[in-house]
Formats: sequence, C-alpha cells, structure tokens
Amino acid sequence: MWVGTNFNGLLVYEPRTNTYHTFKFADAEGHTLPVPAMIMDSTHTIWIARGKGLLRTFHGVSAPVIQAS
Repeated sequence: MWVGTNFNGLLVYEPRTNTYHTFKFADAEGHTLPVPAMIMDSTHTIWIARGKGLLRTFHGVSAPVIQAS
C-alpha cells in the first residue's frame, strides 16, 4: 500500500513483513514536500504528484517528469 502525506512524504507499507518505508521529497531549502496524489496507469507506472512537480516510478526506478521552481 502506498500512502501520500502532507508532512512525511510517501509511505510504502509492506504487509508481508508488516514494515513500511518512508520516501521524502525536499525542496531546495530542505523542506519536505507533500504527496497529495498518486495513480497507477495501465503499464503499472506509478505517477506521484509532489508539492513542486510530478514524479514517475516504474520497476523501482524513479525519475522527475516535471520539476517546478
């Protein structure tokens, strides 16, 4: 399960191991950006909206798509 948060970035829960991982996205000043939305498309690419841009992730690799200044 993937959960976007306002203050702690992205939380990914692993039910098989009952653990979670935190991924934080920061701006130039080091402030953690919110993750207000996510969606998975038909190719299983996960699109992550961040406070200042859009990120896509697939097969465990992430790449910025739109980076706002």
